[in-house]
Amino acid sequence: MEPAHRALASVPSLDEIAERPEVFDALPLATQAALLERAEVLAARLRAKVLAGRSSAAPLAAAPDRAVRIDEAVTLLGLSKDYLYRHKQEFAGYREGGHVLFPLSAIQRHLRQPRRGGAS
Repeated sequence: MEPAHRALASVPSLDEIAERPEVFDALPLATQAALLERAEVLAARLRAKVLAGRSSAAPLAAAPDRAVRIDEAVTLLGLSKDYLYRHKQEFAGYREGGHVLFPLSAIQRHLRQPRRGGAS
């Protein structure tokens, strides 16, 4: 068996890490970073789904759209800051008070769109 296959076989699932957090401490730093990245992307997608579900279950037509800063948009979308800065128009981003802001409705709309291609 190749070394890469052995390393992959020994990586615990996120469920195992949630039940026994000390397992995470024993993993190599690169594996910890990879697991953290996957968990953050999953958390962002779950958060967006929950937020989208809330807004469709109880629409707040009179409430203004909340704007989020770049760091929160990165977390929600699972994209890099660089990508969002370069494509801010695609997400209705705008500058205000020295910050780039994104309407939460534009982020939710993007997350509801079907994913193109097979890559993640």
